Amino acid sequence: GGSRPGARKGAGSQFEGHRGYVSGDDPRTIDWAAYARTENLVVREFREEVEGTLAVLLDASASMAPWGKALSAKRVAAAAAVVALLQGDQARLVAFAAGKALDPRGFASPKDIPELDRHVESIGNAGAGGGLAAAKTLLHARRGRVLFVSDLLEEESAGPALVALRERGHAVTVVHVVAMEEARPPAGLLRLRDAETGEVREVLVDDSTAASYAKSLEDFAAGWRTLCASHGISYLRLTAGAPLAEWAEAVC
Repeated sequence: GGSRPGARKGAGSQFEGHRGYVSGDDPRTIDWAAYARTENLVVREFREEVEGTLAVLLDASASMAPWGKALSAKRVAAAAAVVALLQGDQARLVAFAAGKALDPRGFASPKDIPELDRHVESIGNAGAGGGLAAAKTLLHARRGRVLFVSDLLEEESAGPALVALRERGHAVTVVHVVAMEEARPPAGLLRLRDAETGEVREVLVDDSTAASYAKSLEDFAAGWRTLCASHGISYLRLTAGAPLAEWAEAVC
């Protein structure tokens, strides 16, 4: 229990040093005294002390169901919560979809791990995206660690909600779950159904279409990386089905 260093460097209590200014950094962190001496823009870095609590915000919308995304997201959520409990911290799991939080649960000690596993297993995937804003209101006022696990589809409001959590002093990590089938769709005529609206479209995937789609996906991910970097939020892109060794250190 108790407090521990946050996973990200930001505006906190323990000064760690300087680094060069990059576009998107908060101007309030610029060390103007150092600039006056050296004429180089540098920012001050701090490591936060955060409470020993973990909140997992899990996307349970319908878009997470295909291609093993939901299964991978649940594994990440469960692993992070179990490690927190074994470290003597508390864990809170809030699934969300269709604009609302779904059956939030809190877990206080390792003896709660079986209940945690059952709860994670019971979470289904249905409805449209959204709901992070509602989910974040359930977090404790004390700052702690927040893990947001989602494919980020239909989550336009998630960015501001996560930034608000960060500004309240939480150490925030985003796990962006992407299926291999999304990153590299097969060539040919595909019949696509929107998992959240049911709308069906036929799309011919040729080399040009695949290249355009790949660029759109990378631009989408880059936008999230930039948002996270500019607000001191950790970002991890996770391929659905990836082995635990590829993501455990980043999220646990």
